Amino acid sequence: MKSHHFINYMFSMLAMLFLPQLSLALQFNEDAAKSAEYDCPIPSTESGIRVKAEQLHLNSHSKNDLGCAADLLYALANRQKKNFDTQLTAIEYHYDYMQHVNALSAFDIARIAEGEWLARLEKAATQFNEIRQRAANLKPNDPKFLILTAITSVESRGLIRYTKDDIQAIQRAISQLKEAIQKKPNALNAVALKALGRWHYDLPAISGGNMQKAREYLEKAYRLDPGNIELLRYLVEVYDQELEENKARKMLSRITKAPQPSKEKRQLFVDELRNAIGLAERLGHGKLQKQLVARRNKLLNAHPELLTRFIEASVGHFGEHPITGKRDY
Repeated sequence: MKSHHFINYMFSMLAMLFLPQLSLALQFNEDAAKSAEYDCPIPSTESGIRVKAEQLHLNSHSKNDLGCAADLLYALANRQKKNFDTQLTAIEYHYDYMQHVNALSAFDIARIAEGEWLARLEKAATQFNEIRQRAANLKPNDPKFLILTAITSVESRGLIRYTKDDIQAIQRAISQLKEAIQKKPNALNAVALKALGRWHYDLPAISGGNMQKAREYLEKAYRLDPGNIELLRYLVEVYDQELEENKARKMLSRITKAPQPSKEKRQLFVDELRNAIGLAERLGHGKLQKQLVARRNKLLNAHPELLTRFIEASVGHFGEHPITGKRDY
């Protein structure tokens, strides 16, 4: 067989093998993109919009409720163009929604619903950029504005894979956060310090990552917000990396006693308990692991609407849905 005939033959065989899977994947994503659509009627009055948005924003387990809450604040921000506080709240709601979508995407290992996550992020990012520009025209140097736009800009990129563009975006956000805390160190409690610590921990050293700086920022944040379960978990990871076993164990123990979350923080709380369970297992703290499992199960049983974040299914195989944990597809 001549070489070009052989190559054509091989391409034909590969097409026969992979086109059905490609077609299935495209169908998954086409259907998934439709799942990004949701009903979100806008009340006629500004007070009605705000009340409805605040109610929906409490449902931190629901992608559609969080999406609608962000849409409602976007509508309100358009009506109250000169109200800086409304612009900030709208940015905050978009951050919470995009963070939730990115968490769903991270657990979607088989990329079953990637089209949905991309569609949701694209819409939210477009609205966020419009709100950010309007707020910048009002108070461009406000510390809260600098903090919220820095963290939301990174979140709007989707899952961070530490590409060159991702790293540059994080570096810009770090500079902005540093500017904000110079103006007002305690602005938005520990949000800026927590983000600075997390990014200095996550970034490669060649791109600005620095374990010592991560530790300093996270410990400062912890002093401001000692009950924050995210901070506790980040400190466990930092102390583990620094080979400070006793301090890592102490922070894990504090997670078992962290204050009960408010309604809008419940989903984040059970997700962080899941992360802490994995850390306890890896670090060999079996007793703490059992306590964390018990606390997480108690919260999930009390609030069955919360997402369990199982990762069991893959394309072409039935099982538990990777996002909800339900056997529903």
